[in-house]
Amino acid sequence: MKLILFGGGSICGDKSFPKPLKFINTSKRMIEAYIHHLSDRFEKIDEIIILCDDDQHNQYENIFAKNDIKYNCTILTCGNNSTTFEKFVSFINSERCCGNLLFTYPDIFVFEIENSVHKYVLKNESIGMTIHPVVSRFPQVFVNFFSDEVSSVSSLSSKYPANVSYIFAGELFGQAEQFHRYLSEFLHFKNQGRTELETDFLHFLGNRNVLKYILSSGERLWIDSDRDISNLNKYIDG
Repeated sequence: MKLILFGGGSICGDKSFPKPLKFINTSKRMIEAYIHHLSDRFEKIDEIIILCDDDQHNQYENIFAKNDIKYNCTILTCGNNSTTFEKFVSFINSERCCGNLLFTYPDIFVFEIENSVHKYVLKNESIGMTIHPVVSRFPQVFVNFFSDEVSSVSSLSSKYPANVSYIFAGELFGQAEQFHRYLSEFLHFKNQGRTELETDFLHFLGNRNVLKYILSSGERLWIDSDRDISNLNKYIDG
């Protein structure tokens, strides 16, 4: 399996360097913590490919050159100020796009006993994605849109609440030939303007009835703030 990481994003609006290159403690950057954490989730990774902007290549190269990173890591530059979708297109059109692929983000840390993504067998030329239930200490409220009445209230404080809503959990996987096929179809029909991988392309796959899901189990940390980094360090140290 090839693991493809989208390198980009910023924390609290700090655009001086991409989120994966931010130090999470005095000695380790986020991308290093993420790669070291992979051995707890996957039995085998043939190659890790980081998709980044041209001017970030040397920074990632210096990190991957460290002796304590045991995986075969490759850097694919995708222009400067490239979006997630543009990085995705660059990889699909590259010579490295082959075999079994898993796209994800190095700022989403997964802490679960079992990981079924790499074992899941897709059928009928499908693409797979992980989903995660929306959990909150506040209740989910259902309203009557034709009046000001509240229809019902459902708890979202449990791990798997009733009447739950789901979000994309950050993993998209399948065979390279299927990604290439559906991307070509999508680009042929898509409208002009900015395109989002997580909404536009996934919506297209859903309309094609080829998108399958795996319900994520266990804890996930989306690193979007300094508080998230503090929580991540508690997981790593604990």
